[in-house]
Amino acid sequence: MRYALYFEFDPSDGPKVYERNEKIHADRAKNPDKYPKDVFPVQGHLFGKPAGFYVVEGSHEQVFNFVHAWMGYKRFRVEPVKFAEDLSGMQKKAVDI
Repeated sequence: MRYALYFEFDPSDGPKVYERNEKIHADRAKNPDKYPKDVFPVQGHLFGKPAGFYVVEGSHEQVFNFVHAWMGYKRFRVEPVKFAEDLSGMQKKAVDI
C-alpha cells in the first residue's frame, strides 16, 4: 500500500535530524526490507519551513519502522494514498456491507 508521510521538525533540531537521516539511510542499506520503498522523492523544507512529505510503498510494519526510527526527531501524519481505480471497489464493498 502507498502512504503519504507528512512531517515536521523543530528547526533547532536541524543538526540532530541530519545525523538521524544518515543513520536511517545506513540501516536502510543494510536492511532494505525493514522500511517502505520511496515512490516519490522526499519533498522537504517546503516554503522554507522544516516540514515536507514522503510518498512510500510498503506494509504497515515497514511504515511503522520508518516513523519509529524518526521518533523524537520528526513528527509525522500518515495517510493512505488511494487511486481512482480503487474507488469503485471500495464503494462496492461499502454498499455490500
